[in-house]
Amino acid sequence: MERRYFYLLSLGALGVVYGDIGTSPLYAVRECFRPKHGVPATPENVLGILSLIFWSLVSVISMKCKVVHRTVVILTVVFEETPRLQDEERFEWSDVGHGVHRLFLRFGFMEEPDLPATLQRIGKSPVNLDPMITSFFLGRETLIATRRPWMAIWREKLFAWMMRNSSSAAQFFCLPANQVIELGAQIEM
Repeated sequence: MERRYFYLLSLGALGVVYGDIGTSPLYAVRECFRPKHGVPATPENVLGILSLIFWSLVSVISMKCKVVHRTVVILTVVFEETPRLQDEERFEWSDVGHGVHRLFLRFGFMEEPDLPATLQRIGKSPVNLDPMITSFFLGRETLIATRRPWMAIWREKLFAWMMRNSSSAAQFFCLPANQVIELGAQIEM
């Protein structure tokens, strides 16, 4: 494939994905939990909405670009209220079908989540989770302060600055930089 077509296709895919679900995943989550909809922000509802957003992204990309990996693992990391967990209570697999698997990975609140090391310790796995060939897809949002009336501009700028200076999910989970793909969006506050 020629390089220019690759870049055009990539740009088109990102535009379609974010255009179809309403600017960005963060925007979609915020809209779902607005008081007028009456959906409480419980952990179950948040995971359900995030699953819906993920499947929207996968569906649009696979239909538009006709590209999807042969094996997809949807990884959900949950931090429990206990300080540490044993490995036998850390992993929970489910087969969604069509080469898609879901992995719930649990950590205690005192543990440092090193995902590649943890994934190597999985005993029985329905898929090959070789950390050297695994790609990690992450979302990244950039907040932009605006003069909309619902929040003071200095607060928006402060919040945007704090988010810009926070560590990335890739660093937090000890993911190798050359295996991380970040999909991002700019969100006006």
